[in-house]
Amino acid sequence: MISDQEKVSSLLLKRQQAKQIPTISGFYRHQEQSNMPAFNFAVKDIIGVTLSLPIITSGLRNANIGMAKYDLMKTRLNKENIEQV
Repeated sequence: MISDQEKVSSLLLKRQQAKQIPTISGFYRHQEQSNMPAFNFAVKDIIGVTLSLPIITSGLRNANIGMAKYDLMKTRLNKENIEQV
């Protein structure tokens, strides 16, 4: 059970650290009208890309990473204590 807790703590730390990396996402939309008028300015296909760069971060994000590291360390120490007994 303690090994599972260690894995969970490790994954939570990786999750908090992954919030600092840039993200990119894209989308595509196709739209057609059934009764299309003769004069129409509507675009049928739209493509878009979004890039998110976390340049300015709050202290809360760093605090969450620190708390996740602390929890992982605490879990590892508990595991060592259990193994010694």
